[in-house]
Amino acid sequence: MRLPCDFLLKKKPKGGSTFPDYSDSEIMDVSPAGTPEEWQNWMANLHDLAPEPATYEQLRHALCVHLGSEEDDDGGFDTDAFEKPKEQPKEEEPVAVQVKKGVHPQAEEDSLADPEFMRDLDAVKAEIDAK
Repeated sequence: MRLPCDFLLKKKPKGGSTFPDYSDSEIMDVSPAGTPEEWQNWMANLHDLAPEPATYEQLRHALCVHLGSEEDDDGGFDTDAFEKPKEQPKEEEPVAVQVKKGVHPQAEEDSLADPEFMRDLDAVKAEIDAK
């Protein structure tokens, strides 16, 4: 079994490259993480992240509040302060439409197309109709 070793990371800028050079980094001998006194001090000053586990009912309620099926009645963290304000919908202005009498909409659309493309398209349509 190999013991974990210390690793000395040496970072140098590489000439003309945006990536650094780590080739001088080295694996060193094993060293203690700290003295016994330091360990006692560190362990005595740890933060208790979960003093008591949450009950099933607390977890179920928190999930329901998150999913929106229940209200948060205990006045917990207010997320509304972090929401972006919703924009008020703008009133739509009426759009004026100009209609030309006597011009079929398809004819107007065809006039905007490339004549060579329309000729090729008509040829393809004729081949399909012939089959």
